Amino acid sequence: MLTGDDGGTALLGYPDFLVRADLLSAPDGEPRPAQLHYEVVDAKLARTAKARAVLQTAFYSHLLAPWQGGVRPRWMHLA
Repeated sequence: MLTGDDGGTALLGYPDFLVRADLLSAPDGEPRPAQLHYEVVDAKLARTAKARAVLQTAFYSHLLAPWQGGVRPRWMHLA
């Protein structure tokens, strides 16, 4: 569960998987930050990515950044 509370409305999300970023290959080939961090992997049954699934995964990635010392995930993944 990821929560965000910046003094306003509390936000809540449950990503399917959090995977250590150094275990995933970077699609652009650039090096990842040296600090240990995670990226969101969300599983969907649809054959194509729907806008709401991409938005949901982006929301989870946004909530994850404060929990890992401000390191923002560069990638999010739909499986």
